[in-house]
Amino acid sequence: MKAEEVLNLLQISRKTLHVYARDGRIQYTVMPNRMYNYNEEDVKRKQ
Repeated sequence: MKAEEVLNLLQISRKTLHVYARDGRIQYTVMPNRMYNYNEEDVKRKQ
């Protein structure tokens, strides 16, 4: 999932998303264009 999708779905700030990613609560991969792709299962678990 793209960052904007995660932010809208969870109603969190970008800073909070970065904290979740840094702490391993939401896994992500860095795409070749340097965009982050967040794990959909981890995001849904946060709902």
